[in-house]
Amino acid sequence: ALECILGQLVPNSFDCEGMPCEAPVVPNAHPDGACAEGSPIGHGDNCTVRCAPGNRPWCNDEASPRDGCQLTCDATRFHTSFQCIGLPCEAPDTSGIANAAPQACEEGSVIDNGGR
Repeated sequence: ALECILGQLVPNSFDCEGMPCEAPVVPNAHPDGACAEGSPIGHGDNCTVRCAPGNRPWCNDEASPRDGCQLTCDATRFHTSFQCIGLPCEAPDTSGIANAAPQACEEGSVIDNGGR
């Protein structure tokens, strides 16, 4: 804090520091918070995003979802955002089923979350 003493501010110099960011609130975020580091996240620090089980984070500045994507705090705001998307399912193995087609699902070996 600056103090005025006999017409002089003491100390005579100061620094401005960015304020921290609160962890983002998104659907399907991890129940213990969206940032592995907790909240708040300091100015210039990273939030390693995390999602509830069965979901994977997708940082909007990346080409595909992946665990470990990060958001950087810049004076109360993160530079990018993220969402938690449901994990895909693997089609069942039909190798031990009599008269079954070699591929169980028309959609292929991986079914997107929400697909049938």
